[in-house]
Amino acid sequence: MPTSHQILQLKVQGLLNGDFQYSIPEYQRNYAWQEGEISALIQDIVDYINLKDSPSYYLGTLVVFERIKGPATVYETIDGQQRLTTLTLLASVIRHQITKEATQWFQRVNLEFANRKAASYTLEHIYNNGDDFSSDFAWNEGIVNGYKLCDKLLPAKLSEHGLSMETFATYFFNSVEILQVSVPKDTNLNHYFEIMNNRGEQLEKHEILKSRLLGKLSKSMDEPERSMALNALNTVWEACANMEKYVQAGFGPEQRHAIFGKDEWSKLIPSSFSELSEKLNVVIEKSQKKSQMMSLPLSKLLEMSRVEGTSHLSGESDDIPERFNSVINFPNFLLQVLRLQTQREDVQLDDKRLIPIFENVIKDQQDEVKFVQDFTYYLLKCKFLFDKYIIKREFVGGKDRWSLKQLKWSKQNKVSYSNTFGKADDDLDKENRSILMLLSMFHVSTPTLVYKHWLNAALLYVLSKNDGIDATSYKNYLLGIARSFVFDRFLCIGEPKGYFDIIYRTEKPIKRVPEQIDKSKLSFGRIENNLVFNYLDYLLWEKHRLRDPVRKYEFSFRSSVEHYYPRHPMPGYKSLKTEYLDSFGNLCLISHSKNSRLSNQPPIAKKSHYKTQDLDSVKQWLMMTFNPDAWDEDTIAKHESEMISIMTHDMDSAYDPCISNNRSNNAEELSKSLVWFNRYSVDREERQLLGRALMCFDDIASEEGSSQYMNMSHKKYSLYAWEEIRTSIAYEKFEKYIEQNDPASLEALIQDRLTNDTVLNSDHYRMLYILHPEIWRYCEKGLFSWVDDGKIILLHEREKNTPALTRDVYIHLLGSWMEERYEASVEYSREYLNVDLAYNNSDECFEFVDVEDGSGQLLIKRDEGGTLTCHVKPYRNDQRSTFVKSLIEYGWRHTQNSYYQRGNTANLATRCDSYEETFQKAKKRLEAIINTGLGIE
Repeated sequence: MPTSHQILQLKVQGLLNGDFQYSIPEYQRNYAWQEGEISALIQDIVDYINLKDSPSYYLGTLVVFERIKGPATVYETIDGQQRLTTLTLLASVIRHQITKEATQWFQRVNLEFANRKAASYTLEHIYNNGDDFSSDFAWNEGIVNGYKLCDKLLPAKLSEHGLSMETFATYFFNSVEILQVSVPKDTNLNHYFEIMNNRGEQLEKHEILKSRLLGKLSKSMDEPERSMALNALNTVWEACANMEKYVQAGFGPEQRHAIFGKDEWSKLIPSSFSELSEKLNVVIEKSQKKSQMMSLPLSKLLEMSRVEGTSHLSGESDDIPERFNSVINFPNFLLQVLRLQTQREDVQLDDKRLIPIFENVIKDQQDEVKFVQDFTYYLLKCKFLFDKYIIKREFVGGKDRWSLKQLKWSKQNKVSYSNTFGKADDDLDKENRSILMLLSMFHVSTPTLVYKHWLNAALLYVLSKNDGIDATSYKNYLLGIARSFVFDRFLCIGEPKGYFDIIYRTEKPIKRVPEQIDKSKLSFGRIENNLVFNYLDYLLWEKHRLRDPVRKYEFSFRSSVEHYYPRHPMPGYKSLKTEYLDSFGNLCLISHSKNSRLSNQPPIAKKSHYKTQDLDSVKQWLMMTFNPDAWDEDTIAKHESEMISIMTHDMDSAYDPCISNNRSNNAEELSKSLVWFNRYSVDREERQLLGRALMCFDDIASEEGSSQYMNMSHKKYSLYAWEEIRTSIAYEKFEKYIEQNDPASLEALIQDRLTNDTVLNSDHYRMLYILHPEIWRYCEKGLFSWVDDGKIILLHEREKNTPALTRDVYIHLLGSWMEERYEASVEYSREYLNVDLAYNNSDECFEFVDVEDGSGQLLIKRDEGGTLTCHVKPYRNDQRSTFVKSLIEYGWRHTQNSYYQRGNTANLATRCDSYEETFQKAKKRLEAIINTGLGIE
């Protein structure tokens, strides 16, 4: 047991195994975690399981006070009770779903609630019985809801990520850790709480990130550009960091006029970072702060931004509560912007790895300074568009509601908020209201701050339209995304489509038919995401929007699936068959509190109760008006048929995706060629695809200086000089081809050019790079040396030209082929490769083994004349050894210096004009040697 003020690092098993007894004091609030918090916790753990080597996941701190009760010590939980209770609930879910032996250590619940017997008993009951809650006991509602959410969300998350409950349990109990801190015995708990509430603010992750980005600008620029850039990044960052306010509020009055337009503050005037920096600098020059700002060190600039905060709009003050609440926090918004800028799938929308994700992206940039500058502008533009085209929660007159409004300023020095679309003051304006409903539908379906894929899709659309947003087109796009989420992911037959593929790789409108959905995924326990219910509610709202009470319906955070006809009806009511009870026709989504109060009531009683309440579900309202007096199996089946018919009436995503090759009067709209260029050029795994596609039209290599080889200087080229490539003949032809032929993918483009372009097929240099993506993957910076007019091509892994970091192109191709074909462990040097060999006595053949585990080496070399040779070199040239004797038996003969060759020649191929012909000839000869000369298939 820990002594006072001891710190223990506990795994979940050590926390819950009964060595400690925990108590939640009565002054602590009741258990209150909802779907957002529980889902985020499970998602975090699942993400860590999927990381390489599955590192431990640190859950945070549990602060306790040791209280002696007789012979026992009870640890009174001061901070962390919500997490502790959730861990107990998750452990109980796992206990009921895997073998008892796997949780043998979990003998009892070691958590109680002081003077709250119902809460303690509810937790104990869950441990023993799961979700068997009879109606004759006053269960603790929050804990019951928490358990049901854990029981629903955990299997769904595991299914989504292809993990078993056993795999999750092993990691959860043994690799999820919490830090238990015991405060001293003489601690005044009231004083402790006061300290906790007033403790110094720690540096947050996004502030650390800002300092690193400022550092990138600070080290690589000269004055006055350096100071202008630092000021621009710092100012934009601080203006955007307060997600609760419109971004205009983060700038001073003169800055607002310069950046957002003097008449309305409703347009983003600068079109690039350089313009933004210049406009902010002009404002600074007008003030007397300029000399002070320019001389501040980086550390002082950071400190100042944390103390000063943001500016305020005229008429607003720090004393009044915030009017708007954002659907996302700033760290997660930064990741949204980063994915929009880079269009990289490996940019995860989860801020727990905020800094590593940014570092991983930045290290891939050829020009880090430009990347940081571009990100700064993207951040401002995305926040401006976010404020204008994404919903907020608005608090006015003591009430709160969803709003979709833009900020405007008048010459009378007044700030106002008006509808983004339609009439400025009409809360029920049709288009504005429809878009608001779609956005709120998405948000309540995914209430966590992380992995907001719908938000990424919406921002991608408005960003691509450059603030020229048509309400109807925006609505249709959101509808298309909703249908893709529902029909291509949650209700699909077979493998669900990934979010990234839906948002970034959907090139054309999608046609669907009802037969493409898996109706079994509409039954209770199999509905993967609440969006299925909410999407139907949106369609029903559109259909009945002029009727009361649907007219004022809005989406809310509902997570409880109600059986309209109860699974366990009250005495006197018949039980229906499970297949009807659990079918979509008998289900709707409502709040947990309503579901728990009326769970066993018949439909007629529910109708009587709900008619005085605000609508939780339009589907439920239809069920109550459909046939509540005779809600039986036939009625359920008929209602289900009608609901599915409504859902599948229009399944097509017949929108124009923002990344497709659409044309409009907007010169800023991105073509497919440019979207592909922007996306693939920054993706380390896929940029080879873009480079090979561009090579189909012309050479894209640009000279990057020289390198030394064989005491001579040779030209060095880069394949990844994207800025130059963007203005090249290759790109011009690439763009024209895509516009005229609209290929489905870059792979399809390459295949078409290889099949139909005879001129291309005769260009041996370009064909080499098009046919072999393994060349591009090896060259991290895209660098290669051109020796003796191309008779020798040296590939550079990185910048330096050393034997260990450079490979002859044929050596690299042959080695890559051997790695794939034989899973061989290949060692490379500039002009040769070697693979360790051993003789397998039992199989009477040779085999490739790990480095230094063999009795000799297979050695492939390229000589100065361009000839490729193959030898075997034993580590011990003793003809009595099994290895050497076996070589001789397989037709190898000793030549010189302990080398052996197969047959009369060691030559694999001699270089000819065609690189591909030389490689294929060498590969064919090498394959024959390996198969017949070593017995390796």
